[in-house]
Amino acid sequence: MEDRTPTFSGETSEEALVEMRGWLKAYHSFIAGEAPRPSPEEEASFEGMRGLVAIAREIAKGSEGNPLIVDSADILKEKYVDKFMGTATSAGAIKSADAMPAPVMAPQAVAPAIETPAAAAPQTMTDARQGLSTPSPMQEPLDEHGQKIPAFKLDRRFVQCPASTMPLFSEVSDDYLAARADASGVKNKDLKTARFRRDLFIELIGDHPVDTYDGSDLQAYISLLTFWPASVAERPKHLTAREIIDRNRDLHAKPLARKALQEGYVSIVKTMIGYKAATLGYNNPFTYVRVWWPNTAAPPVSAEPLSAEKISAIFKVGV
Repeated sequence: MEDRTPTFSGETSEEALVEMRGWLKAYHSFIAGEAPRPSPEEEASFEGMRGLVAIAREIAKGSEGNPLIVDSADILKEKYVDKFMGTATSAGAIKSADAMPAPVMAPQAVAPAIETPAAAAPQTMTDARQGLSTPSPMQEPLDEHGQKIPAFKLDRRFVQCPASTMPLFSEVSDDYLAARADASGVKNKDLKTARFRRDLFIELIGDHPVDTYDGSDLQAYISLLTFWPASVAERPKHLTAREIIDRNRDLHAKPLARKALQEGYVSIVKTMIGYKAATLGYNNPFTYVRVWWPNTAAPPVSAEPLSAEKISAIFKVGV
């Protein structure tokens, strides 16, 4: 039977026109479609780029730039660069993992049965923390670039803790607060403030035996409070302390001043942790610690007393 299927040579003008119209329709349908939504990694990268551009714009304004952003430019740049670079690294790691074939797992031998003791001693919170956070010397925490993470940047609630027979910080600080309540009254406003700041330290750094803290714990506390809003109105009650801090990492809310941070939040913790040092025979771990204060916590400006000449001039003008 003769094949009557029409052939398409593309050599005639009519055939070329038909082919061009088909190509244009296909291209139109392609560009008319909605753009694919970016992945979470790309979203984080875009946020980092937008943040860096916003910082550059404020700096370019000179004296008219937002002082909170300009003065904290280095801190904010580090945050947004980490977002952008960390995303790029994560995306590259994902692509590399996808390209690699899945390893062939060798069959595992059946482990011998281990007899479970009839009765085990109850595990306390401190025992659990020590058991879960005691890595071998070869398991130092590393960042996405394979570099060792500074101790104060770790989540200090779950780091390795040496064995100790001393009471927890919460227990020692409770005794301190009880002693102050007897001296000044339970309803004393300063007592309420001290208790709040004690609870904030425990929530951010963890409740550990008093002699197991070190300088990294105090520096981690200060570093987290870099983003703690100074105004109570900027701390929603339904959020945790870490959620409030993460929410203000762009410093849209004014952070603590140096005086409030150093003489309030940090000083009370140092006092509480050493409250029973002499009685129980341990050293206050924060006594000789040197810490770094954030640029956002500007030191107070000391006011110089008026000279005799200025005072005389003021009285002359007044008369």
